[in-house]
Amino acid sequence: MKYKEEIIKSETIYKGRIFDVIVDDVKLPDGKIAKREIVDHWGAVTIIAVTNDNKVILVKQYRHPVKKELYELPAGKLDLNLDPLSTAKQELREETGYEAKEWKEVIQCYTTPGFSNERMHFFVAKDLTKTKQNLDHDEFIDVLEVDSRSVIEMIKEGKIEDVKSLLGIYYLLINNIIVF
Repeated sequence: MKYKEEIIKSETIYKGRIFDVIVDDVKLPDGKIAKREIVDHWGAVTIIAVTNDNKVILVKQYRHPVKKELYELPAGKLDLNLDPLSTAKQELREETGYEAKEWKEVIQCYTTPGFSNERMHFFVAKDLTKTKQNLDHDEFIDVLEVDSRSVIEMIKEGKIEDVKSLLGIYYLLINNIIVF
């Protein structure tokens, strides 16, 4: 690797329930020393759930870092005791009250590799049945079934703002999974 950075010193300065923060001193390819602040994240899943009548399941929830409610695809952090698919099934059921018979992992990506190692796994979930929402004690989530035209309008109007949801919806569009 041409531009690899060599770690000289690494220190975990914060340990949290969702991520840790690490500060690395690294030797750059030109020999100089630099600091790298890293959000060490355990990974996450995003569920692109589509109903039998061609609607996309979105959730609306308050996100404290941006101080407002966002429309998003259902998602959650990886459960360290479960594989990504099992985590996705659990998150869809808990956040939305839906279960899916058909699952397919379609994308994996780093969300913000400039400062985090979070790797997100995207799943398309189809053949949905409604069960019961089972939220965590600190979650307050509204569930919406949104038709394909309305989803596109929400994007155009800036109502869907987070990158995981934009990427998931674009995946549906470019692969003709939702029909107009």
